[in-house]
Amino acid sequence: MQDVNAQIAMLIKTANGAGAPPQVVKALLEEAVSSIRAMRDEIERWPSPNVKDAVFGLEEVAATIEDGTLDQPTIAATLIDAADMLRDLHIVLDSGTEIEVKETIPLEPPSNRYPA
Repeated sequence: MQDVNAQIAMLIKTANGAGAPPQVVKALLEEAVSSIRAMRDEIERWPSPNVKDAVFGLEEVAATIEDGTLDQPTIAATLIDAADMLRDLHIVLDSGTEIEVKETIPLEPPSNRYPA
């Protein structure tokens, strides 16, 4: 895994460039996915099981990039998303921030909140 800052810079540079070859984009996204998963493991935080993991979107684009059906704005947005995820995880790891998840108390339905 290359340096995270270099990886983020390359993702952003490629997103802002004039259409990198599909093989390059695919390799960047695959490496980003690998880094994101490794960083999540390191901080012991993973996506909630009841939502779609954003990494799946990166994998979908990586899997279909070479068939030529994706437009440049979609590719650029995906590269930026990958860079954003890496940046956020890097900040958490670098700062030593600990994330604690607490159970929330569900609110009453709106009709019961304000008695008549």
